[in-house]
Amino acid sequence: MRIQTFFPALLAGAAVLFAHSALAQSVSATATSIADTFVTNGTYQGSGQSDSNFGGAGTLVVAGANSGNGTFESLIEFNLSAAETEFNTQFGVGNWTISSVTLTLASNSGTQGAVSNNAIFPRVNTGGIGFDWIPDNSWVEGNGNPGTASTIGGVTYNTFASVVTGSESLGTFTYTPPGNNVGETYNLDPTSDLLSEITSGTEVSLAAFPTDSTIGYLFNSRSFASNHPTLVVTAVPEPAVCASVLTGLCGLMLLRRRRRA
Repeated sequence: MRIQTFFPALLAGAAVLFAHSALAQSVSATATSIADTFVTNGTYQGSGQSDSNFGGAGTLVVAGANSGNGTFESLIEFNLSAAETEFNTQFGVGNWTISSVTLTLASNSGTQGAVSNNAIFPRVNTGGIGFDWIPDNSWVEGNGNPGTASTIGGVTYNTFASVVTGSESLGTFTYTPPGNNVGETYNLDPTSDLLSEITSGTEVSLAAFPTDSTIGYLFNSRSFASNHPTLVVTAVPEPAVCASVLTGLCGLMLLRRRRRA
């Protein structure tokens, strides 16, 4: 190949590779919880808490029946509208697909065996935890807390089952207390319904529950000062978009070479 044709071709090829590399880059969007609460059938100051809500508490809890004070389950809701906007801006409207969804939880009470200063909470203990996507985004967190539990306007242990009807598993994991204020990140296995909500930029609700009887997991809620529940969604461009750009660049390269012939 002559030098005068070799270098333009080389530059054109480099441009193609650069464009392909740029398009292949992933983009991540982060959302923090807009609503969250825990429910429990445990007791507090001698009273059962199955009809109480705790949406105003600074802590969320997942605990098994033998953890020390009953079973605890939690609900967390995120708004993904900003994520949809970000991906559409980066890749074009609808020209992207979700590559991963991760949930990060952290606690100021994250050491094995730690005991909270509030008697309603179980001792911190390693164990199994599961996460579900739930179709109901209309649940109400309520404003009760362990000191002034409320029975008005929020989800409770006795209404929890109806809220999570139709749930779909996002995976089960082992919680090992990592220390105070250290985030635990869970790589969720998103279902088609979860992906549909993310793609549509709507709210997403997750349920967190024990998968064994001894786990005691305390993590910060949105009402706490820091380390709120965080959902990170990562997207990549659709393969067809990359192929289209590559085809266009190759066409320009060939056109340029023909004009110089």
